[in-house]
Amino acid sequence: MARGELGGEDEGAARPVAVVGLGVPAPALHSVLRFFSLIPPGTGAAFVILSEPAEALDLSALLKMLDGAGGPPARIPRDGDRLEPDQLPVAPVGVMATLEGGRLRLSPPEEAPGRRGTVDTFPVSLAEQQGESAVGIILATLRNAGGLGIARQVERVVERHAPAYVVVDDEYLVLNFSGRTGPYLDPSAGTASLNLLNLVHRDLRLDLRAALHRAAAERRPARVAPVRLGPDEDARRVGLTVEPLGESAEEPASFVVLFHDQRSDAAFPPEEPALDPAVLRDELVHRLESELAVTRDRLRATIEELESTNEELQSANEKLQTVNGELAHANSDLKNLLESTPIATIFLDNDLRVRNFTPSVSEAFHLIEGDLGRPITHIASRMPYPELEEDVRRVLRTLSTTEREIGLPEGGRFLVRVLPYRSVDNLVLGTVLTFLDITATTAAQAARRTAEGRARLATAAARIVIWELDVASGRFTHSDGFETAFTFLPPPSLAALLATTHRDDRARLSGALDDATGGVGAPLDIEVRILAPAGEVWVHLSGTRTGGVMLGVMQDVDERRRGEAKQFLLLAELQHRVKNILGVVRSITSRSLAGAESLQEFATRFSGRIDALGRTQSVLANRGTEGVALEALVRDELAASLGPDGRQLDISGPPILLKDRAAEVFALGVHELTTNALKHGALSLPGGRLVVRWRIVNTSGGGRLALEWREHGVRIQAGMPVRTGFGRALIERGLPYDLGAATSLDFEPGGVRCTMELPLGPRVIALDGAPARSGNGHDKAAESAPGSAPGNAGENNSP
Repeated sequence: MARGELGGEDEGAARPVAVVGLGVPAPALHSVLRFFSLIPPGTGAAFVILSEPAEALDLSALLKMLDGAGGPPARIPRDGDRLEPDQLPVAPVGVMATLEGGRLRLSPPEEAPGRRGTVDTFPVSLAEQQGESAVGIILATLRNAGGLGIARQVERVVERHAPAYVVVDDEYLVLNFSGRTGPYLDPSAGTASLNLLNLVHRDLRLDLRAALHRAAAERRPARVAPVRLGPDEDARRVGLTVEPLGESAEEPASFVVLFHDQRSDAAFPPEEPALDPAVLRDELVHRLESELAVTRDRLRATIEELESTNEELQSANEKLQTVNGELAHANSDLKNLLESTPIATIFLDNDLRVRNFTPSVSEAFHLIEGDLGRPITHIASRMPYPELEEDVRRVLRTLSTTEREIGLPEGGRFLVRVLPYRSVDNLVLGTVLTFLDITATTAAQAARRTAEGRARLATAAARIVIWELDVASGRFTHSDGFETAFTFLPPPSLAALLATTHRDDRARLSGALDDATGGVGAPLDIEVRILAPAGEVWVHLSGTRTGGVMLGVMQDVDERRRGEAKQFLLLAELQHRVKNILGVVRSITSRSLAGAESLQEFATRFSGRIDALGRTQSVLANRGTEGVALEALVRDELAASLGPDGRQLDISGPPILLKDRAAEVFALGVHELTTNALKHGALSLPGGRLVVRWRIVNTSGGGRLALEWREHGVRIQAGMPVRTGFGRALIERGLPYDLGAATSLDFEPGGVRCTMELPLGPRVIALDGAPARSGNGHDKAAESAPGSAPGNAGENNSP
């Protein structure tokens, strides 16, 4: 398609000779009418009117006015309409209009209003499609609108007529190229450079260097007469102009270099007619002088270029010598490093051939200097490493590192590491194998693991954990085994530790921690109670601050503290019992003295009562806090007087446990009844019989123990005894006072009948399985006992 013609699908249709794009704002509506009134009809050009939404036209009003102005027929186009001569399409507002193949293209805007609009895009596409047959007109008030298209057209008009040029700085480095500089540039081979003297064609290089020097020295334009450029068949003559930029000598120097192309030798006018010899001679002299000046400038430029080249060569030589020295030094360092390192190392290439190795590799392979270049698989190994080739090829394939531990038959152990060998350019040129003797390390690790295991067992057995407290953050950490050593969860922080501490110990622990972590720096040593799900747990905390942390141990001392508490209670109980026993002994002594008629009688009674008290205390001491079974107490007291023969006895009742004072008082009461029965009652006669029975009775006031002591086979005189002895006083007054019991002592025909009824509680305990009965009264089973045997009881048979 020829430049300036409209292309399109309808090749036979008439094409406009030009396309005129008009950017029109609403205020310029009358200017449009005046414009078309001045355009003669039948110009053959196509017109397109465009506007932006910010200053949109009233299209309906515009169409009516254009129809009355006598200009080309106006219409609102559709997407794809072909532009025709002497037609006036008015693009809708808010769409992007472009020109493509002679047809008008309408599309939604791609950018927000206020940025690039259709008044910009249409002139650009108009300039690209129509070239010289494009006309762009932007009427007033559209700020910046259409600038892109106009700038494109102006740039083409300037580029067609302006000479090619290059802008360089004071070091002749190119800052800007214009178009069409290709024929004048011929870059030198080698490293890329923006220095114009290296880029310009060699036929222009010397003249350009001279012109640049002259322009820089004189601060005014320097011109070079056209010189021949290129081979004979393609020769052209090119002139040069070097013009300094900047208004003062203080500004950094920069230059614009213009290339004046005279095309070819044939383009120059023929030589003028010959002049007279004098003129020719003067002209020849002038020309020779000019050529001599040019030659001198070229020679000076050549000398400067040669000097610059020599300086560059000298600098390169110095750098090369420096690099060679550094390389030799690096090689020496590498040689000394390889010879001094205790780590056995082998360097292999990509074909598994030995490139180098350290002397200590002899511990792993039989390598000598003559093995360089041999495959490693051809060299005998001192260690069992059949996977060598597989590991090396895997590293070359995956470029990752492989590690493997190898044990020697004699007990040693090596860590083999295979990694890629990389050059300074990050190229993989082989592999590196290192053999590290870890025999001592492995033994030390095994010993450490054994020691740690023993330490864990010891701390677990002693129920000890090691803890660490970060003073700044309050974070609390601990060693393994906390959950095993303690019955509570480990506190994550100091605040959590204090929160789980017993409230009676919390202030003591907080103060001790403040002293240990604060300025006092005192060591922590304290025992506190920690609240656990199963109850309180005593722990011992000790530690010392080291820098910003505090290290210490925590030990479970709950059993010791509870043992100490129990021991304290036992001691207190012992003291209490001793006081009680002394009181009882004192009471027994005074009562025995008061009722005894002789010293012998006092000794007998006192000894028996003390023995009974001793037996009870012995049982209580052996049973500890468990107490004494009622049945055992009764049988032991009777067995102490009767011996193993128990044919006269009938003892029965549910399991009852007596503790502390209840056992002592009950034992004394049974002793008094037994002594009376032996002296005056059923146990003093061969035919006598003693029945002792007890049961549990439920009353409105709670459970009670009801015991009956009944003797059979004894004749007793009517009436009560005249004298009240120690035993009767103990039963009728001592038991009610000490145990809250209700007692009775009757002297009935056949023998003594004694009843005791006392409440169940912490000192009188009914064990599991003891049956309970409702109501009150005494067991009638004793009434069925055998009848009375012959015998007499005097007035002194009072217990």
